[in-house]
Amino acid sequence: ESHDEERLMVEVANSGKKVFTAQERLERMKMAAATFFTIPGPKMIWQFGELGYDVSINDNGRTSAKPLKWSYAQDSERAKLLKVYQQLGALKSSKAIFTSTDFTVGSLATVKRNMLAKGSDYLLVLANPDITSQVISASFPTTGLWYDYFSGKSFDVKNAQAKMNLLPGEFHILTN
Repeated sequence: ESHDEERLMVEVANSGKKVFTAQERLERMKMAAATFFTIPGPKMIWQFGELGYDVSINDNGRTSAKPLKWSYAQDSERAKLLKVYQQLGALKSSKAIFTSTDFTVGSLATVKRNMLAKGSDYLLVLANPDITSQVISASFPTTGLWYDYFSGKSFDVKNAQAKMNLLPGEFHILTN
């Protein structure tokens, strides 16, 4: 986010592809955070962005003061988004892979794909921002045992080009 651009939560609400429910918007914010935080470098979070701030930058004039939404902290769904931001911040500040200069940010059709490498360590982010399911090849950089950061599940990659089905808004942070 930036202080002079539209808020991510507002962008999601006005994407034009679909009218998302409040819950779907918050879930998509988690996906956006996963793709955003895993790119090396500093990040800026603007006014309650970690809680899904949904007041447009143009509300009451572009440079006017915006309402402080302290009530967001009591919303259980927004608290879940905050938890994702906290977990991603902790992950990023505790793992050397996030200091790597060997990374790619890209996409496989409509699916977003970020990959970081540091020595033999890899971190792969796959995210489907589309409104339809997408079947993709994850293009794992190596076979073997991989872990899904948020689910905690492990799985054995035998074929680096194995197909994966990502539901709309689904994302994974995968590491070996």
